[in-house]
Amino acid sequence: MTSRIRKALLVALGATALVSSADAQAPDGITVYTRIANWQIARPNWDAYTEDLKKNTLPVLEKLLADGVITEYGLVSATIHTPDGYTHSTWYSSRTIAGLEKALAAILAADKKLPAAERRRGDTDFAGTKHADLLVRSRILRAQTTKLTSGYITVGTDQIQPGKVQAYNERFEKVLRPIVAPLAASGAVTSYGIDTEFIHTGDPMMRSRWYLVPNADGLDKVASAITAFVDGQSPSEREAFDKASQEILVGSAHRDELWEITAYESKY
Repeated sequence: MTSRIRKALLVALGATALVSSADAQAPDGITVYTRIANWQIARPNWDAYTEDLKKNTLPVLEKLLADGVITEYGLVSATIHTPDGYTHSTWYSSRTIAGLEKALAAILAADKKLPAAERRRGDTDFAGTKHADLLVRSRILRAQTTKLTSGYITVGTDQIQPGKVQAYNERFEKVLRPIVAPLAASGAVTSYGIDTEFIHTGDPMMRSRWYLVPNADGLDKVASAITAFVDGQSPSEREAFDKASQEILVGSAHRDELWEITAYESKY
């Protein structure tokens, strides 16, 4: 990705973000709860860990989805690595917290039934050097029933300035939705939305916005659409846009992540 496209992504996505699930409702979206497990797995165990997930965890998630306990699940691995970052993540969503707890109980029960050797490996090779769980309220602004065995999900985190939540929301409706919605309609973007922590383990003004694409072409199409938006601004419009961005967001708090999909399925 060129530095010019990278700058465009930071300006348009980081400055506008997506609407908070707690603060506004999109007519074409739904709200679910999502449990996320992030892991930092030692490099020699990456492939084995992924195969273990596909063999032992994926069938449980598929059944939970088929039974209507959850509405979607995902298994992903990081493609942009940092010294302290997570390497793998899993998530599953439900319309209720009770659904999440039922799903967790099923996953733990299945784990207890594994052969002793596999359970020991889960406690050693796959235990991870770093781990964190999140329980978030996810506002999915574009949802559909789909199944993927490849693709990407980008996650961007933003910190809102005090008293600027409404302005943050308005920027989405004015700027980002017109950019992403046509891409979702064409299939270049599978779904997109934003997460707000339901159980707060971090700054309550943080938002995690994301979009999921079925292939790398989707990443390019999003980048091109955002670049076109930035290039289409006049100098005065860009100056006003940048000034408003500084008033809405804590710029230094922004971070991006790119994850490759191992398995993803949703039923809405």
